[in-house]
Amino acid sequence: MAVYNIGYFIKQRRIELGISQEELADGICAPATMSRIEAGTRIPKRETVIQIFQRLGIPAEMYPNYTTKSDLEVLYLVYQVRQSYNINDMATAKELFSKLNGEYDNLPVPDKQFCRLFETVIKMNSGELNYEKALPELEVIMKMSCPNYSIDSLPRLMTFEEINVLNNIAICYGRMDKMDVAINIYYSIIDTYKLGASNIEDSLRTSSTIYYNLSKYLGLSGRYDECIRICEDGIRHIELSGKYRNYPSIMYNLAWALVRRNSKGDMERAESILKKAYYTSIISWSKSLTEKARNLYKEYFNKDLPELI
Repeated sequence: MAVYNIGYFIKQRRIELGISQEELADGICAPATMSRIEAGTRIPKRETVIQIFQRLGIPAEMYPNYTTKSDLEVLYLVYQVRQSYNINDMATAKELFSKLNGEYDNLPVPDKQFCRLFETVIKMNSGELNYEKALPELEVIMKMSCPNYSIDSLPRLMTFEEINVLNNIAICYGRMDKMDVAINIYYSIIDTYKLGASNIEDSLRTSSTIYYNLSKYLGLSGRYDECIRICEDGIRHIELSGKYRNYPSIMYNLAWALVRRNSKGDMERAESILKKAYYTSIISWSKSLTEKARNLYKEYFNKDLPELI
């Protein structure tokens, strides 16, 4: 939603400049009000946002003047598309997206960026765009908010949308067998998480996917030590956050890397972890992962895991 995006970008810019909420709010509004604006629970007046943007060095015209009910309805529709996309309910997302009609030009940059990304991902998934053709389109989408974007010079601070775009760029490079490039992108995203420069809730939504993809490409590149470390970091992060998306997949990647490295104690540890990956994949209804875990267990331990589904 627009309010969420405005608060999010105010917070991102404030963090980038290294100033506190109290400093930013001084002479504009109460610090508590600033906190609610950043959290997306307070709708700021246009005049207030212009003052905040001026203090942050952001052009005031970047704040759209939404005043009508229809404007807000369009923004809420984009929000619903986002929610469906985030839980991988693509059928609902596509149905909602089709209702946007010609409203794209009136959206703020973050929402335009999301809509362009959504369209590109749909084309990639349908086979209309291959990875080579999708890559330049994704780079254009990235430049909507980062005009100086270059694969050789990634931004230190990234928004939620930029992380999503970069994840898809990295996937393209990985599928094009340029895994070193993909790995570097994922390490840059993790650096953003470590800086604390990304919205906490957004970080929780995206980080398990980033850890999973990074561990996959590290493993496929034969960088087993790094793969194991990233899997362990990802598992620890998931367990602390309570957001268990990709948990069985990262467990599987860890077990796979351990059996491939096969150092002292690796096989015993891998067997235990692979069992956890197997049983948690059953709970999460991931049949393809369940089958992969069963096959890997049979290959390396010459035993069958029970078929529970």
